[in-house]
Amino acid sequence: MSAGPTWPLFVTDSPGDQGGEPGFWPPQWAENIPGNTSIYDTVTRETYYFDAVIRVGHSRKSVITRHPVQTGVSQADHIYREPSVVTLEIGMSDAMQDYVPGQNSAGPTRSVSAYQLMAALQDNAHSLALRTRLDFYENMYIDDIDAPDDHETLYGLKMHVNLRQIITAEVAAETVSARPQMTDPQTNIGTVQATAPTDQQATMLVRAGAPGT
Repeated sequence: MSAGPTWPLFVTDSPGDQGGEPGFWPPQWAENIPGNTSIYDTVTRETYYFDAVIRVGHSRKSVITRHPVQTGVSQADHIYREPSVVTLEIGMSDAMQDYVPGQNSAGPTRSVSAYQLMAALQDNAHSLALRTRLDFYENMYIDDIDAPDDHETLYGLKMHVNLRQIITAEVAAETVSARPQMTDPQTNIGTVQATAPTDQQATMLVRAGAPGT
């Protein structure tokens, strides 16, 4: 049985090397982006990649009415979809190179930088586009981040990032005037004709002291 290919821990002269940056560079990165999952910041227009995406959880839910629905009406009007929720289980290693040069260099280590990047995206509330193997999501925002830190993650990072979608909708706006005849200029209200008051109406006007009576 073949032992399989062996890759050096530090790559300095490989085609995929990023300016001599120390760290492991998987050779498949020379032709393809790492994995099937990435986060795109629509504000800064930066795309973030991860060393490993261990698990992606997709959650789609619809709310269906519990009340009786009249026969003959559209039942789809009594169902609406809740925002999608995606959970990423991400792994980062301090022994890897960055697919995008310098992307995880702001902190003391790559793992710390990756955590701080996700925290900054959450704090800035930037609209994110999430690409996964199963689906593509827009208008995503980081809901919560869970990153346990212990002896097993001393030189790496394992964190859960929950992203929740905001569903947008367009609402038709209508200008409303205090004068109904001006709300819709195209409305033909016809000609208003003056009529003489009845005897009862005239008597009430006299008692009220209306001018001209």
